[in-house]
Amino acid sequence: MFTTIATPENVTQQLRDLTANCTTRDAAQCCMAVASAIQTHPDRGARLMGLAAAFLMAAEASGLPVPDLMGYARNCMNTAEGKRPEFAAVSTYIEKEILHG
Repeated sequence: MFTTIATPENVTQQLRDLTANCTTRDAAQCCMAVASAIQTHPDRGARLMGLAAAFLMAAEASGLPVPDLMGYARNCMNTAEGKRPEFAAVSTYIEKEILHG
């Protein structure tokens, strides 16, 4: 029996596969959980920077290029007709409560 040794390349490929195979519903729920966690911070600028920094740190830690991860997120959130229903509500929440609330 052989054991695969975890290398940065293996881990990055595993994370790439996991992001490609997660459900839209689960991704939207996690997105909402992050937005909800920062809602009570009084500084809107800090909330936006916190979301952006969390995304960037996740991309860097995963080894996935930022443009690739952004593309995966766009594909998860949208169809050819527009935003998926699971993300439409989260988008409205972020716009109204996080950025302008």
